[in-house]
Amino acid sequence: FGRLPAFIISERRNEEGRPHYAFSTGRLLQEFAVTAWATVEQDRIQYLMSPAGQKQIRAEKYQTVLDMYRAGDTGPFAQAQAGRPTHKILPATVAGSPRHMRQQYQDAMAICRRYGTPDLFVTFTCNPGWKEITENLIAGQKATDRPDLIARVFNMKFNAFYEDITQRHVLRTCRAHVRVVEWQKRGLPHCHCLIWFDQENKLRSPEDYDSLVCAELPHPTKQPRLFKSVTSHMMHGPCYIGSTQP
Repeated sequence: FGRLPAFIISERRNEEGRPHYAFSTGRLLQEFAVTAWATVEQDRIQYLMSPAGQKQIRAEKYQTVLDMYRAGDTGPFAQAQAGRPTHKILPATVAGSPRHMRQQYQDAMAICRRYGTPDLFVTFTCNPGWKEITENLIAGQKATDRPDLIARVFNMKFNAFYEDITQRHVLRTCRAHVRVVEWQKRGLPHCHCLIWFDQENKLRSPEDYDSLVCAELPHPTKQPRLFKSVTSHMMHGPCYIGSTQP
């Protein structure tokens, strides 16, 4: 079922060269995307909750269920037949489920126990002004009208950025890493990354931090491109009532 919404929102033009009607509906397209996702997710969860789905994931083998059953619980577990618990198991493969969130948290804590405190906290934010986005918008569209385009461009750029840090080691030799991607309320994806360096490349002095982090404005004439990027994307306007700046 998930292929149908993907087919509908795939960008293609008709014989007259006009874009697909779905892309001219503005926020209605976003509502369709959210509803389609909820429908697909509900269909998937309903299958997992069915007897066939529970059998497929071997729900009766979950250690928690067995422990409570063997402990002689007086609740539903005690009333269930051996190997056939009455409650349903939602596996960790369902993104956002309690088991999934606990598993992700435990994995991150295991990395912290093994490698200690992370060395860098890196933020990567989508820019709606990227040319890969603006050049593919239909006349009259805004970047927020195309969550599919934003997600694709963001993933491509973020993956390249992440490979630079974790595989090409452009900062320092990376030993471990954790990342979390979220969608902000303004409709753009946003990623937080934790980076661990190996012991030989740990940040131990102010000079080490200064070699990677800078909180100063670049020189406007010697570094015009960097100055423009910093002033455009990394500076906030004054905070006061009635201010038009973010």
